[in-house]
Amino acid sequence: MVAGEQDMPDLLVRTFDVFLKAINGGREGTGGSPDWNGNHYNFDVHLETQHFCMDCAAYCNNLQNHVCPSPAARMGHVDAGRELDLSHFSELSRSRGGMVLMYKYNKNVDSLDIEDVFTKLNKVLTNFLEQLFEIHQHSKVEIGIGIQMRKEIQDDEMNRAFKKTIIYFKSSYYELQNKYQIRDILLKSASDIVTRKNVFMENGSGWAIVNIESLEIKIGEIRLIRDVSGGGYLAMPVPNKSGFVNFRNKNDKCFLYCIAASMFADEERRKTGKPVSKKSHGIWEKYFSRLDTNGVNFPVNIQSDIPIFETNNNV
Repeated sequence: MVAGEQDMPDLLVRTFDVFLKAINGGREGTGGSPDWNGNHYNFDVHLETQHFCMDCAAYCNNLQNHVCPSPAARMGHVDAGRELDLSHFSELSRSRGGMVLMYKYNKNVDSLDIEDVFTKLNKVLTNFLEQLFEIHQHSKVEIGIGIQMRKEIQDDEMNRAFKKTIIYFKSSYYELQNKYQIRDILLKSASDIVTRKNVFMENGSGWAIVNIESLEIKIGEIRLIRDVSGGGYLAMPVPNKSGFVNFRNKNDKCFLYCIAASMFADEERRKTGKPVSKKSHGIWEKYFSRLDTNGVNFPVNIQSDIPIFETNNNV
């Protein structure tokens, strides 16, 4: 179906609903994301197996012909030309070519109160997150607290005893786009952890806090999927007649090509008197001037740029 100009709000909702399902692996139990015709494709698996290099965390058109940068220049790694002060933290793990890393505070926490821990370690946490931001730039951060707890039990002979375990409470993931967000992220993380601990304690678990055992930071670098040679095209496992348009453009304006092809297809057809191929990206560039992109960055960020585009174009 070709969308007209009046259908643009529904188009945006539909487009980004499909996109978000795609990057999240699709609907549960379907094995992938649905296209307009109800077919399902697992984009996540395709990207990981066909376009993502686990050694250097780069997306590429042809994984078989891909050559990793030298180790000292690998993207996402802490050795990517910068020093990381690990005097207060130790690296626990890394995955996805260094894009996802976990660090543990290596000193004695020495407190029974979560908010007190965040207050005492505020400067240390802030400095460390600033360093991580310098390395990874746009990323997501999760903070976790490990609390040693105990509860009273009775053994087989009805004798009083205590069972101990460490229970972990984690914050939500918060997007880190600049250093000025760090203070707010720490406040929200502390609030998340306190709330989840309180819910756990108030639901009749019977556990009591012994001490706060550990503090961990998990950071995941957000890397836009783009052709490392400079273009914005990646081959996808979708048949040509499944409602998807994958433009072979050599710039970062995929979003504009898709919007223009949906909004102006009828107009282009009336002008030429011929069927219009939406895959021919060149014919849509002349319509870009009719879209207000003031303040919009390319490639487009769904959270920050789409609201600006909608406001500019009254959709």
